[in-house]
Amino acid sequence: MKEKNYKFSADYIERLARANFNSPTHYKILFLLYGKSYTQVQLCKELGINRPQNITRIINQLTSEGFIKVDRIEGRNKFLKAVANAAPSKSKSDPEQLTIDTIEETQ
Repeated sequence: MKEKNYKFSADYIERLARANFNSPTHYKILFLLYGKSYTQVQLCKELGINRPQNITRIINQLTSEGFIKVDRIEGRNKFLKAVANAAPSKSKSDPEQLTIDTIEETQ
């Protein structure tokens, strides 16, 4: 399996550092969602949490702060993914100006 590496802008890292997260679970969820979309139940299984209700508050906080969003809905399942669009888009050709919405997967 090919390892995925992501580049994050300085603005994104700054925003993440200033976020008022109360537990490491916030970061675990956020970084899982950079790899692929998960439902709340799938996140719980991945993190070893017995009840999906236990992460509802965290999901709501990450959503309200713009770090994650609903990627798609299949039936009653909402698939979440990490979001990267906190800053206005800038030139994608200038590496110094890469913004959150230009997170790139590198090989």
